[in-house]
Amino acid sequence: VIGNSILAYRYDGMRASDFRALVKHLRGLMEEEYGRYEKRPSCREWIKWISRAGGRVRGIDEFTATAATDGVEAESKGDSNNFSSSSQADQTESKNALEAVADELAELDGQELAEYRLDNVVPLQLVDLRNEELADFLYELLRHSPAATQYYLHNVVFPETMRHQGQKLSNNGQVLGGSMLFGTRLGFSGTPSDLLPVELGTCKYEKGSDGKMLHFLTTPGITSYENIAHDWSIEGLLDQVANADPPYHALIDSGALITGMTNLEVAAYLLEHGLKDM
Repeated sequence: VIGNSILAYRYDGMRASDFRALVKHLRGLMEEEYGRYEKRPSCREWIKWISRAGGRVRGIDEFTATAATDGVEAESKGDSNNFSSSSQADQTESKNALEAVADELAELDGQELAEYRLDNVVPLQLVDLRNEELADFLYELLRHSPAATQYYLHNVVFPETMRHQGQKLSNNGQVLGGSMLFGTRLGFSGTPSDLLPVELGTCKYEKGSDGKMLHFLTTPGITSYENIAHDWSIEGLLDQVANADPPYHALIDSGALITGMTNLEVAAYLLEHGLKDM
């Protein structure tokens, strides 16, 4: 599943809904971080995506963009060609971000809006998804970006859809039915099998029980079946159950069909979409 998901996004790119979810996630992280915008991890991630897509973020110099792309902290580079003295660095750091934006806007020739220039892409803090033209421009720029896609899958999709516990307590019938945990065992319920714990002895099958089960399942007066469409869905199946006439009285052992919903969610759905007598 993981490999196929990565390949699908790599070949087809992100959907528009994926891109919007990605931007909202990144902006949410940005709001929780502190410091100058261009030094926040989320903003540096945005700069990296834009740079690798062939663009340039407004108000970001080439050195900062390169550092973000390479994953290097700007403070770690001691090249005198970029910073001749600490006073110059302090002066650069103290320059207001709004002033930098104003300087670049003043240099535009007026033929194109600043938001839609590849060499003047808006920084993360100024991205407004309510601006449809801006959102479409950024989407087309980043929809096939390997860096943005990888970030989206590893930080948004997989954590949400593949939740798991790092540690869990598990056991099996051999341990539960044997003497390892309990000295006294009064009963053992489960599917009849000869693979019982040694301490319980051999399985004593009830004579005629298998025959009765087959008889009930194949008797038209007791059991019936219905064909469902090949493109069935869980919601469609529940709608059919909720509005059946005569009504159904229970769902038994249907976990293989109805997945991704808890018992409470299934009950609430049935009540909302049918079961008029309840």
